[in-house]
Amino acid sequence: VFTKDFTPANSPFRTDPLGHGTHVAGIVAGSGQSSGGKYAGIAPQARLVNLRVLDATGGGYTSDVIAAIEWAIANSNATGTDGLRLNIRVINLSLGHQPYESSATDPLSIACRTAVKAGMVVVAAAGNYGKGSNGHTVYGGITTPGIEPAVITVGAVTTWGTPSRSDDTVASYSSRGPTIDHILKPDVTAPGSRIISTMSPGNLFVTNYPQTQIDNNYMKLSGTSMATPIVAGAAAMMLSANPDLTPNMVKAILMYTSEKRGGLLDWGVGYVNIAGAMDLSANINAKASVGQYWLKQPNLPYSENINGYTAVWGKTITWGEGGYAGNSLNFNKLAWSQTIVWGETITWEETIVWGETIVWETSVAAESGSINGQTITWDDLLAQSIVWDE
Repeated sequence: VFTKDFTPANSPFRTDPLGHGTHVAGIVAGSGQSSGGKYAGIAPQARLVNLRVLDATGGGYTSDVIAAIEWAIANSNATGTDGLRLNIRVINLSLGHQPYESSATDPLSIACRTAVKAGMVVVAAAGNYGKGSNGHTVYGGITTPGIEPAVITVGAVTTWGTPSRSDDTVASYSSRGPTIDHILKPDVTAPGSRIISTMSPGNLFVTNYPQTQIDNNYMKLSGTSMATPIVAGAAAMMLSANPDLTPNMVKAILMYTSEKRGGLLDWGVGYVNIAGAMDLSANINAKASVGQYWLKQPNLPYSENINGYTAVWGKTITWGEGGYAGNSLNFNKLAWSQTIVWGETITWEETIVWGETIVWETSVAAESGSINGQTITWDDLLAQSIVWDE
């Protein structure tokens, strides 16, 4: 419903020579019309605002991304080409670069944090640096703005082409945590490998890699860039079901309802469960006072049957460097308000308990130089501490 180009080239509007943006947009909101609904996006009725920040080769300037985020904040209620106000509630950032400083001062992180404070859910890719040149798993490769605590950072899952979730695994390329600030990331994971979505005609991907083309309308790509819009689409659906949800509420719900799978640095708190997130979103009274019980129905299922597979809610969130479990989403907490930045020091009430079942990976080797030249040393016994050399 609106397009603005922030790239220096100022390419003609509504063109996508690379093909990445069109593919991502289709994952969020593709109608599936050209495939009889088979390749529809997560939120087909979402209205899209296209803020182009990457050039024809997929490169771009951080300053352009920041400018686009600032524009979205300033124009969130501007009028779109359809005559309706834009009502920007979710920002999808299927991009990132290696962090060179803490999220507290990183310019892209700051821009995202500002957007969240303005009431927007910001969803960012974890990055595709989960595997070294020797094929070994690398930890600490989260890119910015995925390092920012306020955003929802998404890792990628490989589904192996089957409808069941039982054989799904974290993609080898998906960036693992922790962040440069030693924060637990990614937050959640979602399907990201060989995702079929809309194709920009004659794009660079299809030209260079013809095997990515499915037909005249669709192509398949892999990356955390593809997993990110799945979660962004889920956020749009949640806000449609319950417009009063704050960004922190959306993030907490997505975490809480995710299916716990493996290590926090690989899977995040778990594998995103959109059906569960929708169930919980629709049953929350977001206008309840802080500290008050806010579930409309006390007997929620806490699991969903997805293609014959039972996805059980992990009922876990991560906050900064720690993991928490319990009945935290039964009440409206100060942590879920728009005035709190995710990960800030707050006093948790007794309704949240330390997640005793969460442990650090026991035998993890980091590729030398994979984290800004720093080396991770893991405690092989209790595996509860991260030691960073200088």
